[in-house]
Amino acid sequence: MLLGYPLGAFLFFHYYSASHFLFALFSSSFLLSTMILNPDLDIANTFKLFSVRGMLTLPFRPYSYVFSHRGISHFPLIGTLTRLAYLALIFSIVFLCVYGQIPPKEYVITLYEKYAVPFWVVVVGIIYADLCHILLDGKKATT
Repeated sequence: MLLGYPLGAFLFFHYYSASHFLFALFSSSFLLSTMILNPDLDIANTFKLFSVRGMLTLPFRPYSYVFSHRGISHFPLIGTLTRLAYLALIFSIVFLCVYGQIPPKEYVITLYEKYAVPFWVVVVGIIYADLCHILLDGKKATT
């Protein structure tokens, strides 16, 4: 975080000429992804449940049973997409429980059209945090 974030923030803000809102969104997504939504969620089931980190990783315990440590979750972009797809599944299940149906396709498309740029800024922040994590691991991912 000490090296990756300042470099990423500078490049994002300088070359993208982002608004302060988008810069804050990038920064937040990078920091939250580094702390919570990182490639090491594949070992979420090993954390003590009744700890701060254990509670934060509670929704990812099933994810950790499907993916092995330093497996696909540590591959750049593919690992990020697996966690984002898993999050989309969790949100769909919550939406189903609350509203009795999954979000209609038209609703999702309308939201995306309205918030496409912020959505991609968040995705870029998450991907960048994953790349920093994988580079710091220093070991090649195995399948």
